[in-house]
Amino acid sequence: MESKNDDWVEAARNTMPGREYVEPDEKVGLNLTAAERRTILREVEFLDDDYEQALRDTPADQALEFTLCDWDYLGGAIFDETEATGEPKRKQRLASIFGRIEGLLAAYYTDEEPE
Repeated sequence: MESKNDDWVEAARNTMPGREYVEPDEKVGLNLTAAERRTILREVEFLDDDYEQALRDTPADQALEFTLCDWDYLGGAIFDETEATGEPKRKQRLASIFGRIEGLLAAYYTDEEPE
């Protein structure tokens, strides 16, 4: 039996036009090129081991898959590096990757708030 709270959650999900709902623990994929992956590995200073491993181990022809919360974290780490650098080419490379992650985050939503 559904509660009134379940009805509210479902109604909220239906008010997100153009965005696809995913469960909080569901992974969504983003194809990053080998060059983009190398850029993240080389230029994002404080990257958790799990992200490093996924970037290294996922074949370049396959999408990286993380939860929305994980993508939000990775995007934040890339944004921090983008803001910290004074080198224009580095800033452009990082900003491009950050923009792709932001595009992914804009396409989906979940009930869980990013940490």
